[in-house]
Amino acid sequence: MLITRRVRMLTPLLAAKQTRKGDPEYPRRIFSKDEKAVDVVRIRNDLRRWQWAFLEARDACNLLEVATASIIPLPFYETKKTSTYTRHFKYEGRPAVDKFESIQAGHIVTWSFTLTNTPPPGCDGNGRFVRSPSIAELDQMLTYVGEFLGMSEWGHAYLFGTFALQSEEFQTKQSDESIVSNHTEQQ
Repeated sequence: MLITRRVRMLTPLLAAKQTRKGDPEYPRRIFSKDEKAVDVVRIRNDLRRWQWAFLEARDACNLLEVATASIIPLPFYETKKTSTYTRHFKYEGRPAVDKFESIQAGHIVTWSFTLTNTPPPGCDGNGRFVRSPSIAELDQMLTYVGEFLGMSEWGHAYLFGTFALQSEEFQTKQSDESIVSNHTEQQ
């Protein structure tokens, strides 16, 4: 089942990929993007971070029998635009500046996940994880990740990349001819 979630960034989501551009006005850290995308910015997902975040959220939400391996993030996520975020800090007592490509607070990001009906083979924790999460449990875990962990490539320790769910959308491809869709707005 394909699950799509739109989220509003509460704090900037910062890129981590270092660039060697010598221009001081150019961000030193940038996103890995799909350069073929038109009318939208498609950014590569940090799949290891999602795996870790879902494990943390599962435990915090007391969903101990849920197999988080059943939640597979798609390789890219989407937003309308990116911008430069300038971080001012002190390094060895001196003022310093670091520039990041970012998705600013208030912007909408669209993440998509495949949710399997059963845990993948070999991912059941020796029988400990007996089922895939329900859609409500996935939303519960995403809410936890958004509020407490964030999904920023850089700076999650400073709570960059926190977000709030904006809508719930999911599509289930039931056969080659039909797609069933559901959409509700969260207030």
